[in-house]
Amino acid sequence: MSVRRRIVHISLSILFTILVIILVQNSSKNSPGHLDFSSLKTLPILLEGRVVPFDTYARKFSYTVAGSQRPFKKNSIEFVMDYVKNDNPLAENVIKIDNHAIKEKLGINKIDRYTSFKHVTGQNSLNELHQVYQNKTDQKIPLTPLDEAFGRLSEQLNMISELVQGTSLMIYPAEKSKYTNWTPAVELEQINDAEAQKAHQAFQKMLHGNYHGVQKDLDDAVNDLKSIAFNRHPSGENFKKNFDNELIYNTSKPFRVSWIVYLLALIAAVIGRVKNKPTILGLGLWLMISGFVVHTYGLILRTIILDRPPVSNMYESVVFVGWAVLIFSFILLLKQKYKRKDSHILLTSTLLAATLTMLMADLLPMSSELGMLEAVLRSTYWLTIHVLVIVASYGAFALACALGHVYLVNILLGFSMKQPVMKDISDSIYQCIKIGVILIGAGTILGGVWANESWGRFWGWDPKETWALISFLGYMALLHGRKAGWFKDFGLAVGSLIGFLLILMTWYGVNFVLGTGLHSYGFGTGGQNYALGFTLFELLFLIVVFLRMKNDQDKASHPSQ
Repeated sequence: MSVRRRIVHISLSILFTILVIILVQNSSKNSPGHLDFSSLKTLPILLEGRVVPFDTYARKFSYTVAGSQRPFKKNSIEFVMDYVKNDNPLAENVIKIDNHAIKEKLGINKIDRYTSFKHVTGQNSLNELHQVYQNKTDQKIPLTPLDEAFGRLSEQLNMISELVQGTSLMIYPAEKSKYTNWTPAVELEQINDAEAQKAHQAFQKMLHGNYHGVQKDLDDAVNDLKSIAFNRHPSGENFKKNFDNELIYNTSKPFRVSWIVYLLALIAAVIGRVKNKPTILGLGLWLMISGFVVHTYGLILRTIILDRPPVSNMYESVVFVGWAVLIFSFILLLKQKYKRKDSHILLTSTLLAATLTMLMADLLPMSSELGMLEAVLRSTYWLTIHVLVIVASYGAFALACALGHVYLVNILLGFSMKQPVMKDISDSIYQCIKIGVILIGAGTILGGVWANESWGRFWGWDPKETWALISFLGYMALLHGRKAGWFKDFGLAVGSLIGFLLILMTWYGVNFVLGTGLHSYGFGTGGQNYALGFTLFELLFLIVVFLRMKNDQDKASHPSQ
């Protein structure tokens, strides 16, 4: 490739990436006819044990209550401040409910997307739903979709109640201590302290400015509140610096940008191959690199903001798996380039896996909050060593699975397994599985060391441990079977799909389906239908492939027919 063509590819990839960033950032712009709440974005507030900028609180409130960070064509802060100044906020239809069963229970029309706090709390069936939910959670009985919907509704009601009462707006450090509690704005008037009274007056002025649309009063009051909080807390200067990073993360949405760029790269790679246009194929490669840079930047920002590796929950692990897919792909791409092999299949498979992974993280109902760690995970040393290694192995297996799909789709398209390209795909699958096995084996052993330190035993057949071992042994069987000649390239491709179903059970199933064991910090609800749908799709896909193979074998054994 000429230097000139490479410069064009790099320039176009950067241009496309910048355009995507601008498009994504438009969702955070102010709406016409509203006050400018820019000063309010960095007002410090205590949220679930972490001091965050008000922008983060507003985004959580908007997404939790209304299901979007830009509800009703307003940005999050506009939505919160409009709700606060409403004369009768509890009667506003802002609570988004999707579950039809709970709508029926609460007397909500199925076609209505939103309802109000007043309507929901006025229904007699709410107490019945609460009792059923409480009993099931106390007895650790699996929750139905209706129960899960009620759990989400409870969180929505709590957030609205706390905002209206003012108890969630913890904007004042109670003491000049690093580990101080923060006082809600509603309680400031009761504190016999000059600084607290000044904060109370500033808060009232902020509400007045918001209600009457006086920009200067709003800005002056917010600046006073920020000055008091930052000067009063020993970590005030650190908060200021970290808030800048958090605002960049909130507004730029790097992981959304990355999957859109990956998707553009995938389209370019496919078109370039189908049309035999190396220039377009090269653009796909550089778009992938641009997306990877944005993806990496997002992980770095999240690490700086939270002061820990970003792998503590399902959302973060999915994002990290997408990143690991790219890392292992780059290793294999360099190896193929050294051996002068055609790398378009690996490029396409990588982009397919990365796009689907990041799309899943962005669009599925997973919490992307910048939250505090569970107590058992607060050893960042073990979180870095054990969890990062385990989750990285999922990335290697995900890439192997994507390559396995491409191999089997080629069979459906009539490719011969003796073609060089099929051998190249099989070799890449084998390399990915070897990398994954080394990582999951090392990660499982390191997890045992951590378990011995935390729980006093190295191994206890906990469901998470057991399924990690099953996954490890399953992939080891694949490697040994391929080496011993029990099966060939086709069997390896099929095994890469089946093996990833074991990973799915280890990664998602133990926490979200079984919900038992000592790894309770990772438990969650929801998404079972997506996981079941993926599993059924994989099984049906394999059945179609086997039927095609049988048909081809029958034709080969009866050529005259």
